[in-house]
Amino acid sequence: MELRDGKLWIRKKPVADVPVDCWIHVKVEAGLGEKADGTWNLEVTPRGGSTIRRDGLKYESRFGELERLSFNAVSDVEASFYLDNIKLEINRE
Repeated sequence: MELRDGKLWIRKKPVADVPVDCWIHVKVEAGLGEKADGTWNLEVTPRGGSTIRRDGLKYESRFGELERLSFNAVSDVEASFYLDNIKLEINRE
């Protein structure tokens, strides 16, 4: 998933417009281990805006376990981004 040029990109395809210069809430859900079905769900909510939801997004390999969570900024110009309220939850249901 990328946020670039005012758009949300998934697997190199734009899936939604996302405003720049404002906070957005991002929620990602995916099954792990036996619950892994090759898909994940995404919600993106810009501050004061409507939620963009995409269900059943495909990933290339099945998750057995989550080993790391990373955030990267790639740019050829000076830029910044901020992370806040990061939460990782495990639903055992």
